Amino acid sequence: MRRALACAVVLGVAVAAAQVPLARSPPTPKSAPPSSDVTPFESNAEPLTLGECIRRALANNFEIELQQHDLAIAQDELPIAHSLFYPVISLDGARSTDRTSKDAVLPDLRSTGVNSRLGFTQRLWTGTTITLGSSLDRYASNQPFTSISGGTLTTNPNSLSYTSGLTLGLAQPLLKGFGGVNTIPIRQAEITAQIAEQTYEDRALDVIRRTEVAYFVLTGARDQLAVFRTSHTLAERLLKEAEARHTAGMATKIDLLEGRVGVANARLNVLQAENVVRSSEDQLLMLIGRFALETPLGPTLVDEVPEAIPSEQDSYAQALEHQPAIRSARAALELTRLQLALAKDDLKPSVDLGLTLGLAGDDRSRDRAFSSAFAPERSAWQAGLSITYPLGRVGEKARFRQATRAQTRDELAIHKLEQDVLVAVRESVRSVRTNEEAVKIASLASNLAQEQYEAERVRYRSGLSTSRRVLEAQKDLESARVAELQAKLDLRTALSTLYRIEGSSLRRYGITLDESVDNGERAGSRQR
Repeated sequence: MRRALACAVVLGVAVAAAQVPLARSPPTPKSAPPSSDVTPFESNAEPLTLGECIRRALANNFEIELQQHDLAIAQDELPIAHSLFYPVISLDGARSTDRTSKDAVLPDLRSTGVNSRLGFTQRLWTGTTITLGSSLDRYASNQPFTSISGGTLTTNPNSLSYTSGLTLGLAQPLLKGFGGVNTIPIRQAEITAQIAEQTYEDRALDVIRRTEVAYFVLTGARDQLAVFRTSHTLAERLLKEAEARHTAGMATKIDLLEGRVGVANARLNVLQAENVVRSSEDQLLMLIGRFALETPLGPTLVDEVPEAIPSEQDSYAQALEHQPAIRSARAALELTRLQLALAKDDLKPSVDLGLTLGLAGDDRSRDRAFSSAFAPERSAWQAGLSITYPLGRVGEKARFRQATRAQTRDELAIHKLEQDVLVAVRESVRSVRTNEEAVKIASLASNLAQEQYEAERVRYRSGLSTSRRVLEAQKDLESARVAELQAKLDLRTALSTLYRIEGSSLRRYGITLDESVDNGERAGSRQR
């Protein structure tokens, strides 16, 4: 009984001491508890929107430029394929000189010859090859030349003659190589360019998603840094109050040490969060620029998450229509079918029809040599048929079997890819919905932690709690806020992944890729 009475007296004295200032002691702070509101990130730089980051990434990213060169290489395959049907002009010329010795049967005989050829070749889409040729040969020597004209014998001290020729040739495959099979290389080049464009788009979608994630991660890192800075401020204020209470004799040394440790831990959290922010800025700058890691980034502006979450059916339908990987697989299947058509054509024997019409003339005058070629008795023609048939056709049959199996393989690959996309869509939609609920729960937990912290602060100011319990409540509030930020980051990342699977990111940002590259120059992107 006496011990209880003594304790009551001591407690009453302690309360009176807390209410009446002691001599030579600072008064106990009576200000309102420090606010736990988080101060947002501040910067003097211009705000940086996500759309601006994506535009800069598509214009400056190394991977995009590398893919643009691959696209330009593939696009140049088309004129190469068309060049098979462009006309070809050939021109040949030669000069020869001959001289005999003085001891020969015809001593000191000198002769000179000049040969010239002009040709034109045109291949048609039916496989027909048309050739036009013209030739003119000149022969001169110092040997006397005797000719009879009109019963008159004429002897010339030297000989000079011109020989001309005109030819028209036509070669036509009748089985192998006949018809539309000749245009398959052009169609192959077109499909190859389409695959390159789809690969380019696929790479752009990857860059967009990585830019989105980097932007969201930077936003979350800055928000977490603001949370840790707020916690550090609260810890410093709590330490000051603990020091004042310790000076007033209302707190123990343990309370003072707990406050100092709380400040040190909060400071460490701030340093680690600042390091994460700098690393996040480097990752974003690496995507949107080139060697500009010291460029300041302004505040990020993140839109609210849309309330309407896409359904699995809608997302899968969009993926089947717009996913570049699926479109590339379908184009690859068409290439395989063209290869099968070529292999089937190779099974046919080669039966080629050839027709040639020729005119020839000669005279001592160059002009008369050409005009005499059109005389009826100077014409000639030739017709021929060439048949080639490999015995057994072992190689041709093997290539046909390969092409058939390749077509079956590519058809199965498309079905597998469509199923993989369906599974990815279902998983992504479930992830979005789960993270949406996680954000709501994390928000409730954050509000609860806020109320618990404020209540603990009130109890502490009333002398009913300790600094340790306040620090624990503060740590719980900090963890709840970080968890809420992480939940929002996970939700935005899940939405970005879903849009990437759908192949809809370009349309959502109103971006049209420039798929034309001229003279090796890098193409950019246009943003509406």
